[in-house]
Formats: sequence, structure tokens, C-alpha cells
Amino acid sequence: MRNKLLPLLLLSLATTIAHAQSEGLADSLAADLRMIRQATARHTALWGLDLYGPLLFIDPETRVAYANEPDSAGLLRPCGSLYAGRLPEDVLTANTATKWGGRTWGVSVKRDETGTKQLDAIR
Repeated sequence: MRNKLLPLLLLSLATTIAHAQSEGLADSLAADLRMIRQATARHTALWGLDLYGPLLFIDPETRVAYANEPDSAGLLRPCGSLYAGRLPEDVLTANTATKWGGRTWGVSVKRDETGTKQLDAIR
């Protein structure tokens, strides 16, 4: 059960985000992150720790990033219940973890229209 729950949550997030229109992306992300936060809170005892952490969702074409938490350096600005900003060219935009703005982030790259990029939120 432990190994199946998180991938299912992440797949749900990836599917929703991949189909979101760019102008509605922030609203879609905020709703999905609320759902994930609630699910991880319910299952913290199962894992023995809280899996919810700093996440960056990046559009690789524009390098616009949305985050679920503020960065420590003040580079992201409030955008509704999220934080948004543009990543500099030297910041890696791949589905991995990266250090930027004084934090270590799980990075998820928005899928392009041909589906060549996967969207996986990882911690």
C-alpha cells in the first residue's frame, strides 16, 4: 500500500496539470496542491513522515515557475495561494530536485503538447 499511494497521487496531479490551460494553470495547481496536502496529511502515519515539501512547477518554454511555498531568497512573488517567478537560465528545468532561492525543490516540468515531457512531482 505504501508504495502505491504516492505514485497514484502524483499521477493524478500530472494528469490534471498536463491538461490545464496556461492561463488557468495557477488555479489548477493550487487546487491539486490542496488535494495532495490533504492526502499526505491523512497518510503521514503510513509513511512515518510528512512527504509534502517545496515543489516547483515549471513551463520550460517560458521558464515561469509556480511554487507551493515561498523561497528563502524572496525571488518568487505571491500569486493567489501560490508563488510565481521566472527561473534564470542557469537553473535546471528537469524532473528532479534542484537548489534555488535558498531551498531544495522537487521540480516538475509542464508537459508540452506532444507529450514528450513527463510531469512528475517529486520531493
